[in-house]
Amino acid sequence: MADLPNDWPAIVASSVAGVLAGIFLGAVFHGSAPATPARSNAEQLPSAPRTATNRAKPAKPAGGTDARKRAAARSRRDMRALSGALSKGAADVQRKGLGTAELALMLDRDVTPLVRGAAPFEPVRVWSMIKPVTAVALLRARKGQVGGLGRYLRGALLRSENCAQRKLVLELQRAQGGIDQAKRALRDTLAAVGGNLVTRQAQISLDGRDCRVPGYDLLSAADAARPSLFAGTTDWRISDAARFAHGLRGERVFGKNISDRILGLMRQPKLRSREPSADSRITAPLEWGAGTTFRALCWQVAYKGGWGRNTTVPFTAGQLGTVELGNGRWAAFAVVFHPSKVPPDSDPGKADAPAGLAVALAPVKRKLQRQFPGACNE
Repeated sequence: MADLPNDWPAIVASSVAGVLAGIFLGAVFHGSAPATPARSNAEQLPSAPRTATNRAKPAKPAGGTDARKRAAARSRRDMRALSGALSKGAADVQRKGLGTAELALMLDRDVTPLVRGAAPFEPVRVWSMIKPVTAVALLRARKGQVGGLGRYLRGALLRSENCAQRKLVLELQRAQGGIDQAKRALRDTLAAVGGNLVTRQAQISLDGRDCRVPGYDLLSAADAARPSLFAGTTDWRISDAARFAHGLRGERVFGKNISDRILGLMRQPKLRSREPSADSRITAPLEWGAGTTFRALCWQVAYKGGWGRNTTVPFTAGQLGTVELGNGRWAAFAVVFHPSKVPPDSDPGKADAPAGLAVALAPVKRKLQRQFPGACNE
């Protein structure tokens, strides 16, 4: 769902050189005021992509030096082939006049994303791709205990509902001790996989009055009255999105319990939003993008999208996720699409986002099928 309506300006997070971890993405409603900028440079995006330094390295293949050399050679061949597929996907989007795209990919044994496209190292708004990050940050704070959060996790991850996301953010604020502490928890979640999230200029919603309407009771009056962070008004790079998906699928960073729960929800069919807003009436198919490209069950695709625009931030649509490649192999991906035409609202269907993501991901899918014998070959 779009995370920021047209009549609310978002504050574009500055991308200044510097290296230090951060994290954050988001879901947004009406009624926001800009957050007070932090004085530290800790949230600034680095001027060049980082490698993960705090994650367990892939196990060395058994069989001694020769086996390791053969595995390394196969890995180099895989990455050369996949690099061409990512470049072709981005080029095809532009050639068809749809707009521009960036793609990132990590195989299970990788520690650095492969990134290609028009501007793969430029920061982009995270929109609703923040929702799985928020869910992970909250479950980490609660030691993996879901408690009464099931309906909100489903609402945020399956229906992309902003009111469900607001509840998760409020619970994160409650668990961490405030808005600034919740920001830090989101940054820490991404930093755990070597990624960055800029939260310094994220907006704050003073209340959730849009969530208190007849026929929609997901948020209590008390929660609707509490100030909440607009997590989707943060920025990251496409490489950060791929790192998060990779860390989630890898299970070691966040733990198997959290990874299995969030990925399990991300694998379920997407559902229409129940919120009384224009976002609940979007024209894009529910399973657009990765859900259509990797629609066969053997891919076991787990993904979450985000999209939106406002008067200061042009429309973008993106998705992050994972696919299974058979024989114990898997890949994490991220894609961001910038349409060539300006849509009249935040409906991804009116911005050619379904076509843009389908074109961008098609060469990647074909190359994965050719490169990995166990991959889904529907």
